Amino acid sequence: MLLAKNSVWKISNSDLAADGYYRVIDVMQNVESVFLFYLDNESREVRPFAVSLGMFKEGYKAKQITEADYNLPPFLSIAEEYIPTEHIIRRDKNYRLITPLINDREFLFDYATKKRTTKLAKYALSADINKRSLCRLLTNYWRYGQNISACLPAFSNSGGIGKAKKSTDKPLGAPKQPRTIVTDHVKLIH
Repeated sequence: MLLAKNSVWKISNSDLAADGYYRVIDVMQNVESVFLFYLDNESREVRPFAVSLGMFKEGYKAKQITEADYNLPPFLSIAEEYIPTEHIIRRDKNYRLITPLINDREFLFDYATKKRTTKLAKYALSADINKRSLCRLLTNYWRYGQNISACLPAFSNSGGIGKAKKSTDKPLGAPKQPRTIVTDHVKLIH
């Protein structure tokens, strides 16, 4: 069994983790741990978690863990020359933001094994980015293959494409507000 970083595995009928597909984020031999990221959850923020390397190998031998494929969304399969310049700029900016964290194995260990880590909050403050936005960037990076393309914005998923819109008699959006405020004092003047 070759347990490579970024490989995808299917776990079923195991006490190790819930049934589903998982991406290997990292393998740390010094602590005998495999760091997995759950791919079946479409939540915006999912944290990786650590499992024992020995238990992972036992699950593989028992055929509870098998190597699998994971299809990436279509917006990640576009050739570089067809990606709009604005998206490339945003992708590169997002990747630069998370690079110090994804290259820090100590951060990954803390983030995966502890409920709270101060390193993420301190970095978010120093980088002048919202902590939740930073978590979403990390989640997308781990979910979509741990490469720079994983940081592409998913604008193609916006707007409810392919869904029928129901027309209503009620206008959409916020109600119109009067531009001037008429108070009792103004009424007395006129």
